[in-house]
Amino acid sequence: MPSINLLPRDLAPKASFIKASGAIRKLTTLGVIALLVSLGVSIGLFLIISNRLKVSTARKEQLEQNIKALQATEQKLVLIKDRLAFASDVLARPSGVEEAKAIQELVGVFPEGVGVKAIDIKPDLTSASFQTQDSLVLTQMMATIVSSGIYKKVDLMGINFIPATGFTASFNLTN
Repeated sequence: MPSINLLPRDLAPKASFIKASGAIRKLTTLGVIALLVSLGVSIGLFLIISNRLKVSTARKEQLEQNIKALQATEQKLVLIKDRLAFASDVLARPSGVEEAKAIQELVGVFPEGVGVKAIDIKPDLTSASFQTQDSLVLTQMMATIVSSGIYKKVDLMGINFIPATGFTASFNLTN
């Protein structure tokens, strides 16, 4: 059907206005479409980032719980390590029981009149000082120490004589 325009030509819009109006309508339509697309993309990105944030938060909470559990385990392990180190130190220390038995055996065979003045027991070395009033007993005591065979090495460190107390002989005895 042909279009009939009953308006006078003076009132009809100019062709340039019609072209401009069409271009503006197309641009407006494209702008609205672009706005809707960008709105859709923004909502989609927001949902994706929100989901990732929830997943990351849940993972962070799980890792924090694991760390707390591992901290308790670490404290127990450190405590066990310290106890093992202490036990190793205690077990590595020489006890001196054998040296004490050896000196006790030696003092048991001394002649009468010999007194123990001082004994210092260390691993592989015992320092001892004995006291007597009589030089003959001193000689017998020294002979007993050498002939007993309890010690591999006997070093006489010194003999002192004080008239009021008698003779004091100091030895380093090595097993």
